Amino acid sequence: MQIESKRKPDGTQPVQDAKPEQILQAPAIEAERLAPAAPRVAVPVAIRATDRVVELIRTTRLGEDAVAKLLAAVGIYLTIDRLDPILIVENRPTRVYFTLWNNTAAPTTGAVRGLIQPAKSIAGYDADFEFEVKNLAPHQTTCGVLTFKAPRCDRSNVVTLTYWTPGQVVKGVEFPADVLQGQNSMQFDVAARYSLTADKVTIWDTASFHNDTLYMVVNGVYGDMTSAEKQFLGDHNNGTFAVPFAGIGPFDSIPDVSKDVAIAWNLINQGHGAPVDKILDAFSDIGAAVATAIAGPVYAPISVAVDALHHLIIDYLGQDCDCIVDMGSQKFTSKQLYDETFDPNDQKSETMDWKRDHEQYGPCRTSDYNVRWHLTRYRKPWEVAAMKPDHISLAYGQQASFLPTIAGQGQNVVWEWDIVDGEGKVNNTGLFQVPASKGLCPYAVIHATGLVDGAPVYTGYAVVLFM
Repeated sequence: MQIESKRKPDGTQPVQDAKPEQILQAPAIEAERLAPAAPRVAVPVAIRATDRVVELIRTTRLGEDAVAKLLAAVGIYLTIDRLDPILIVENRPTRVYFTLWNNTAAPTTGAVRGLIQPAKSIAGYDADFEFEVKNLAPHQTTCGVLTFKAPRCDRSNVVTLTYWTPGQVVKGVEFPADVLQGQNSMQFDVAARYSLTADKVTIWDTASFHNDTLYMVVNGVYGDMTSAEKQFLGDHNNGTFAVPFAGIGPFDSIPDVSKDVAIAWNLINQGHGAPVDKILDAFSDIGAAVATAIAGPVYAPISVAVDALHHLIIDYLGQDCDCIVDMGSQKFTSKQLYDETFDPNDQKSETMDWKRDHEQYGPCRTSDYNVRWHLTRYRKPWEVAAMKPDHISLAYGQQASFLPTIAGQGQNVVWEWDIVDGEGKVNNTGLFQVPASKGLCPYAVIHATGLVDGAPVYTGYAVVLFM
């Protein structure tokens, strides 16, 4: 059987012209060939063929009557609509939204279950709860949601949803096996959350004969995210000390997918009358240029203009022992971020190393400085608030109060509330009101945002099922 493939006028999505009876009569192998490949768990051939017909319906130009004919032949089927958030981060809450279609002549009762299959190293595990379906009428649909904790950072993980109905009572069998009625799977990538900064300085030899009076600038870049920090560090002699810089981050990165990240740092000894503010601003410009250049797809040298600016600063500082004492940078690709923090036991959360700069930048003696870069991977979701209660069932018209809890102590957290999906209302105290009567979606996803000094820091979600 030949089905002609065409493209829409905009040239994007291919569609297929076929009569419904042609698709219904097509053998399973033809359905497998025509439908896009998708990872699936092992299920009976009949179920796989049914899912393939569903895929064909999505990509076939048919009228309403023809689609209805196809749906009646399919019976009950399940589709995954989307995953949320769009960028999934390891060990953080994730939601999978679905639609269940009953195109039979009888109502159906059962449960939608979820199975998460990490790409490697970790055994599969179930979603946080089952979504009960009660008396879904013939030729009707219902939407739903399940939640799960995202697996470790990796690509090509799989979430599979299945719809089960109670098995027929068999004499002598106490618990009849449930019957699988439909399933659908979706691949997804998982990012890790990182930060990168310069956090310690070691002086082997100062530029001055005694103390260096130090200023430091740290710049970072990750895609469209940039950071720039300038601080006075005070007088220091030989030794090691911490520097209070936030660096770049937190940011989320998928190995072999996301952009590179880089930081650049500059240390200046300035104990005399040079224009410090102008120097720090100029050094911040230099650091931003360096970080942006090395974080590009191909390493690019610092421009002539930036180099000239650098020499102008040296001229500013060119009195006594005022000079640049350290310049350095560190870059990671998304794969290097992953490799530097990989641990089969999922325990490693940070890595660090030193970069030494032993050069003469000014008129005094050669200084010898060492700066430590520090890469942190936030495996634990410290920013996620635990919501109580969660995935509970409430009757139509009922109310319930929700309370987010966090591990942080001594912070003044102000909570804001909203509904990100589903139905119902929530006020500014976390009191949720279930709709008075049944609507399109028998659930709500409640969202709480924790503000500290007006900035969003914490987030929490709770799912309410209506009955």
